[in-house]
Amino acid sequence: MNVWLLRDGEGFTLIDTGMADARTRGLWERIFKDQLGGMPITRLICTHHHPDHMGLSTWLHARFGVRMTATVGEWTYGRLGWLESGEDFLSQASDHYIRFGLRDEPLRLAIAEGNNYRRYVDPIPLDFLRIEGGDRLSVGGREWHVMTFSGHSPEHACLWCPEADVLISGDQVLPKISPTIGVWSNEPEANPLAGFFASLDHLMTLSDSALVLPSHGLPFTGLRQRCKALKAHHDERLKHTLDSCSNPSSGADVMEELFPRMLSGHDLLFAVAETLSHLNYLVAEGCIECSIGKQNIKYKTK
Repeated sequence: MNVWLLRDGEGFTLIDTGMADARTRGLWERIFKDQLGGMPITRLICTHHHPDHMGLSTWLHARFGVRMTATVGEWTYGRLGWLESGEDFLSQASDHYIRFGLRDEPLRLAIAEGNNYRRYVDPIPLDFLRIEGGDRLSVGGREWHVMTFSGHSPEHACLWCPEADVLISGDQVLPKISPTIGVWSNEPEANPLAGFFASLDHLMTLSDSALVLPSHGLPFTGLRQRCKALKAHHDERLKHTLDSCSNPSSGADVMEELFPRMLSGHDLLFAVAETLSHLNYLVAEGCIECSIGKQNIKYKTK
């Protein structure tokens, strides 16, 4: 997990936080001591609500008195994710996995995960500073453009500095892997893959010489080629998904084709979410149809 510190006047602007666990806090203590030279963090920007990006926002606020800056969509999802822990959540999630087609041990494992978001975050702050797509932020005497995208998360913020030719991409574009593009139980008919494709089209209009600072992996150049490669990867997954629906199939049937090795716990939840994102995209594009039964949903090519 990468976080980014930008020198900003008498302190630093920090992009993202890391997860709320003892190891990450220990790493931060070393950075405070050895890297910041006694200077404070004066602004905190979270690209999106996932635990490795927003998990320590409250801890950093307590340390430096710095309020989290984020899009309203990401703050809202983070706050709701922290609060959701009751029996109604487990019941709704269980129904979602049953409709998907999970049964027996895979179903038990999925339900047992519960709300695993809460395991890796401190309580998400009650207040925040909002940024929106199109905003301009001054950091260290340079202007950074806020761009917001969906796909990986509902209102993911990226920061683009034309003067420095630098893009802080969060998880929206990664150098080696695709970010998770998933459908979750709270919005089972969502089509995040369409939003992700739109984000790639927009990012390809930026400078191809830009230094991209991702949240995972090493910095890289060649943004347009990377966006094309991500599009090609998901096009291939869509073809595989379509082929898996030649006969009426549950989501779990399709998942076994896309993810043939045995999955459990955390990986299982992400495989369900990824499979649904590709199925929902194909439904929206009119390539497959779904029929809703009492116990699950079946998908078939038209």
